[in-house]
This record gives sequence, C-alpha cells and structure tokens, in this order.
Amino acid sequence: MNKKLLFSALMVLLSLYIQAQSQLQQVEFTKDKNSPRLFFSVEGGLSYLTVSVKDEKEAMVQSGADANDVDEFYSDFKLGYHARATAGLMFSKNLGAGIKYRYFNSNAKMMTFLDPQDGMNLYYGELSENVYLNFVGGSFVANRELSEHWAIGIDYGVGLTLLHDETVALNYRILTTGATLSLDLGFRAEYKITPRLSTSVQAALYLANFKTVTMDDGYQKETIDLDKDQYLNYSAIDLSAGFVYRF
Repeated sequence: MNKKLLFSALMVLLSLYIQAQSQLQQVEFTKDKNSPRLFFSVEGGLSYLTVSVKDEKEAMVQSGADANDVDEFYSDFKLGYHARATAGLMFSKNLGAGIKYRYFNSNAKMMTFLDPQDGMNLYYGELSENVYLNFVGGSFVANRELSEHWAIGIDYGVGLTLLHDETVALNYRILTTGATLSLDLGFRAEYKITPRLSTSVQAALYLANFKTVTMDDGYQKETIDLDKDQYLNYSAIDLSAGFVYRF
C-alpha cells in the first residue's frame, strides 16, 4: 500500500469518526429501565500495519536478496489478522464503558542466504518473522439507533499492549518482547437480528509504538531503549465483522 492510498484510508476513517460523532451528539443520557445493561461483542478480520518498511527492503536487496522475494515477505508481514472482544456495562441508553481485548498476529517467511565473506562459504536458509500483540484496556462506547434495525457506534480504548516477536534467520533465533501504552479507536455499524443480538462491521485505527524492547537470543538477554527513528511501530488499520449481544 503506497503512501497516497494509506493517507486516503486514514482520511476515510477520520471522516467516519467525524460523521459518527455528529450523530452521537444527539444521544440520550437518561436511563431506560427497559434497555439492556450489559453487552458483549466479538469481532475478527484483517489488519494492515501502517509502518514504512522502505529502508528494511532496500537493506535486504543490497545484501543480495531477491527483490521480488523481499516484496512478498514484507507484504505478508504487513497484512495480518486480528480478533477483538469487549464486555461492559451501559450506564445510560447510549453510553457505556467496559474492558476490551485485541489479539493480532502477522507472519512472513522467505529463503535467504548469509555470506560470511570468507571467499569459500555461502549459507542458505529460511528467514521468518512471527509477531503477536495482545492489548488489554478500558473502553468507552457510545451508540445511536438510526432505525428499527440499524445503529452506529464509536468506541475509544486505551490500555497496555504486550509484544512477542519471534525472528529466525537461518538457525539464529531472536525473541523481541516489550510493552507500551496503546490506543484503539473504532467506528461500528450494527444490524439488529433480534432485540438483543446484532451483527456488526467495524473499521478501527490501532496505535502502538514500542520505545523499549528486550531482545533474547537464547544466550543473553538485553533491554534496549530505542532511538526515536527506531521505535517499533505496530499501528494498524483494522477491518472486521462480528456480533454484539446485549443482556
């Protein structure tokens, strides 16, 4: 995804937020005894990492890797999948709060080689990277019914993300771990199947930058404070579908 397309996607998501907030300014703050108080939602879908990998791709090609293989590797790396679950309590007809969990996984692999520069040996093997992110935090939600069956909602989540990144180059393994404060911002449209069960689609922007990481190669472990231009950016645009149940 080039920068223009990424910028367009971010602008569309921002536009959805603005439109949703405009609608949600009309929410009712009074309690409704007949409205469900508890809610649970679960969704899953695709995620696209927004980080630029231009420098990494150029470095790998300059080291001798095939450009097509490198492009495919980073395309696989940037496109992952996620699952998200939220449980909470509505303290008015349209406003509520709860706990949100988000799981993300991305993986990529390619064949590569290592030249020890001894004029004799050339080592071939697999390069792979497998990233896991686990986010847990609080969430504020606001909903508005548009008709008997349709509703929209926005949610703002803030919490802690744990990083688990497994990289294997030939037979050399590195585990990178870390933790950071993250934001999870989503716009949701719902279609009511029954008074309590709805299907949903969601577009979300997830923001996470790791400034400090711990690297472990199996022999020694080192905690590193990264320079600003080296922060590990795992921010992503999420598109998902799922269900919402209220009781």
